[in-house]
Amino acid sequence: MKKFLSFIYLLFPQLLLAQADGAGTEHNLRAGDELSREVVTFCGSETNGRDVVWDLQGMEVLDNDYLTCYTGADVAPWLVAAHEGLASRQYLSTADGISLLGRSTPTSQMTYDIPEQLMRLPLCYGDNITGIYGGAGSYGDKLFVREYGNYRSRVDGTGSMLLPDGDTLRHVCLLTTDRMVWAETALADSMQMVYGDSIPAYGEDSIRRHMATDVPLQRVREQRWYAAGYRYPILETLESRSATDDRLITKYALYYSPAEQERQLAYDEENETIRTLIARGEYHPEGLGHDTRSGSCEDADPVIDYTLEQNAEARTVTIRYSLESSATVRCVLADSKGVVYRTAEQTNAAGTGYTLTLSYNGLPRGQYVVYISAGGLTQAVKFSAK
Repeated sequence: MKKFLSFIYLLFPQLLLAQADGAGTEHNLRAGDELSREVVTFCGSETNGRDVVWDLQGMEVLDNDYLTCYTGADVAPWLVAAHEGLASRQYLSTADGISLLGRSTPTSQMTYDIPEQLMRLPLCYGDNITGIYGGAGSYGDKLFVREYGNYRSRVDGTGSMLLPDGDTLRHVCLLTTDRMVWAETALADSMQMVYGDSIPAYGEDSIRRHMATDVPLQRVREQRWYAAGYRYPILETLESRSATDDRLITKYALYYSPAEQERQLAYDEENETIRTLIARGEYHPEGLGHDTRSGSCEDADPVIDYTLEQNAEARTVTIRYSLESSATVRCVLADSKGVVYRTAEQTNAAGTGYTLTLSYNGLPRGQYVVYISAGGLTQAVKFSAK
């Protein structure tokens, strides 16, 4: 079963999308964008630290038939989906950061009850985020799949990059993510017989308990290089190995040409302005190459404490919550494939007794997810509509 699960994971590896150093939105995911990329050879570009020169001039192109399209929801502009062929990933992107909500292919789907926070904004050299994530989904019509693990993301490199065409990009930063992956499978029919339509999710305590006793499946390292003036990474690499015997499972490098980003993307005022400032020698990003914070973002406590109550007769769900500090609370009602049906948000000061209600009246029977976001962290609660 473990070998089969490794095969499943190869079919739809998570492709982390992240943001570079800075407090602006110049690296946010943007609905409507389409961007091609090339599969390239690894070229010894993994060096980190300050004032690094990453040399891509020896890089060779292996394949150039890759296109990513980004779409958004009009009712919830903070939700963005990335599509690559028939596969997609769903993200929640706010001024606080980006979280991965789910992913799907024609034969599989995964919804994260505890989404992985891909980044917290703003980021600068030395920042690091650690946490756990967990979710459940299916493979084909037969298997129930549960995935969980822990991760650490850090901005651990700054410098410049020598491009294959001989040009040099300055103000480049490197974001590195290390992830340990655990997974379980069971027959979907068996889970249905035991739990019906309400299969319990693993909470943080359950995930930590399983990680302490179970054998992990994989360890993954992902790296992305972002350059000031370009919305998407210039280079990204992924290496996945078996956690038990260090066997290489998959390894690839992808190149997003700066020239193609300028040509393919719609007018991008933020990044064009930055490129103009760099050309004039007037660009001075805060935090690039410097530790500007007094601490890291490790295991940050959520600002919200909530419960979700379902009223099956009225076909509503109510989030009752309290806040440790002032925050905007965003709630999204979606199905397991990421289709958004309802959204709502409130901004309140620290306090208790707050409520927010979403109606699912008129929606078909099935499984739904409420994503609750506050203070840069996103959590998810599943429920069944009958």
